[in-house]
Amino acid sequence: MNNYEKRERARTVISQVIKNHEWKLYGYNPSRMKIGSPEKPVWHGIAKKDDCILVVDKTSTNISNLPYSNYDDNGNCFDDIFPKYRFGNPPNYFWHIEYDGAILKMGKSLMSMCCVPLEFNIDRMEFEDGYEKLYRNTIFDYELKSINALKNFINQIEVTVKKSVEDVKNKKLIKVKDKKEILSYELEVIYGKEHLNEGDIISLDKIKYFKVTEILKDSYVLIKLVDQENGYRTSRSKYDRDFWYRKELDSKLKDGNILVYEVIKKVNIFEYDKWVKKSKNN
Repeated sequence: MNNYEKRERARTVISQVIKNHEWKLYGYNPSRMKIGSPEKPVWHGIAKKDDCILVVDKTSTNISNLPYSNYDDNGNCFDDIFPKYRFGNPPNYFWHIEYDGAILKMGKSLMSMCCVPLEFNIDRMEFEDGYEKLYRNTIFDYELKSINALKNFINQIEVTVKKSVEDVKNKKLIKVKDKKEILSYELEVIYGKEHLNEGDIISLDKIKYFKVTEILKDSYVLIKLVDQENGYRTSRSKYDRDFWYRKELDSKLKDGNILVYEVIKKVNIFEYDKWVKKSKNN
């Protein structure tokens, strides 16, 4: 799975669990469960419980307070409105919880939850009734890691709703303004190159990116880039290493069929309101 597919899969997994913990899902369509694509998501990442709004994998507020068609588990359609939320997830953060227009909690974990089997009940720590008899009754190690990540996420949001909201109502928390400097990385096209050098980043389809790690007599050694959030590192998988004839790539570069990039580091300022513990001076 690529990162987009992992994020969509993680959102789907989260939606199946939190709806059983009394969260109301917005932008939910269970009929898309087998599609699982970013273009047709199962869940748009907005949920509400006890006046707390959970925002998952949303970088903007473009659907805040927006009318839309929602679905229940039986596929019945009804008109609804997305709850109003003030902030999208800041860069490098994948979820947060808002209460009364300020952030109570935010976190970076999302894709780590993508490998939880949809048929697995994390509360009972077993497959749903009947599934294990037809298919399997064991969990793989990589799935168990995702299950533990999901259980940790659920614990965080449930504690936030119960404990933090209670602290706000008891005036143990106060609303303050804050800002964060958050690093993000983008690829910027380098124009005018006539040949490739070691360290150059290239793409033939603007989807997958490779780094020239070695130049041999007749070929280039390319390694796929991953982990955009942390500055585009080279993959460690042997399956992401490739060789291309120099004449072929040089010809594609000359004809404009491949682009060369460099990594640009940017500092983004995220300004927001948050809830913090009340000090003696407040």
